[in-house]
Amino acid sequence: MQATVLVVAQGCDSAWRCHGNVGSSPKGGMQQLPEASQHRQKTAEEIIPGSLKRSRSYAEELVTMTQETLAQLAQDRHSPLREKARAMLKLIKQTERLLEKTSRRGGSA
Repeated sequence: MQATVLVVAQGCDSAWRCHGNVGSSPKGGMQQLPEASQHRQKTAEEIIPGSLKRSRSYAEELVTMTQETLAQLAQDRHSPLREKARAMLKLIKQTERLLEKTSRRGGSA
């Protein structure tokens, strides 16, 4: 039985997909997901669709930051924008689920 696992290693720029036994690919190495690394280079404004920009988690002052920069900001304990960065990251990560939820409801987030 083959398992597909998505792993984001701490300190890495991108996500990796492992095939076969957990932790390794059939070729013996890890394969980088190009779409994940491209996604991390886009700004929050480019990633988050218009319907979710009305969410309470959407912070106008952070829209020009990349997902990677938001992650660093969310880790910084001394940043006054830490909570907003965490909320924006959560919004980015849950975009697909929230869009599905709003389309079923026929309303906005």
